[in-house]
Amino acid sequence: GSMVVQIARIKGCRVIGIAGSDDKCRLLREELGAHATINYKTHAGAEAMAAAIAAAAREAGGAAGEGGEVDVYYDNTGGEITDAAIPLMAVNGRVVVCGQISQYSGGLDKPALGPRFLHHVLYHRLRIQGVLARDFAHRMNE
Repeated sequence: GSMVVQIARIKGCRVIGIAGSDDKCRLLREELGAHATINYKTHAGAEAMAAAIAAAAREAGGAAGEGGEVDVYYDNTGGEITDAAIPLMAVNGRVVVCGQISQYSGGLDKPALGPRFLHHVLYHRLRIQGVLARDFAHRMNE
């Protein structure tokens, strides 16, 4: 995730970082250049996270951010954060799925959160792409 913040900044994106502590949020803002951050541990449930993401999108600015929408969502976690982000996606938005950590730690036996948001994928014409780090192992020396 921290590399994604840096790459997005280099590419001129307005960046919202989501992390699990105030210290990590400070690092994302002060050292890595995120325009806004959210400590997900201070927002219980998808509804509270959605409100925090929309507010952060407005704070971060940019064309989509004015309405609290998200153009690109890089998903490392799945679960409630994804449930919060998907309805906020802009039309023709993109979702990059690189991990589902909320489902790894004892969560695999529970129903996965997320499939119920497919109507957002349809009506917002979202593109969802899965990416594995090992897909780029051959470029490690670059």
